[in-house]
Amino acid sequence: MTPVEELKHRHRDLIELSYPKLGTIACYIVDCFKNGQVINCFKRSQVVRYTRGRLKEILIDAIKRDRLDPDCLDEHIREALK
Repeated sequence: MTPVEELKHRHRDLIELSYPKLGTIACYIVDCFKNGQVINCFKRSQVVRYTRGRLKEILIDAIKRDRLDPDCLDEHIREALK
């Protein structure tokens, strides 16, 4: 679950993603490509990679803007942000 309230509608939790569930997702993706459908998350313009440094900047900014409560983060993440 995401600690940023306004982003919860965009979050997908992959905890307990089992091998059979992963297979179901893979079949769905393959079917979409076979049928010529474009899945939004696979559009190149929507795929972004972040460095650790950039993620740190984003989290610190969110904390400063009161969008993120640092107490909701794991302790090791809070320590890395110091």
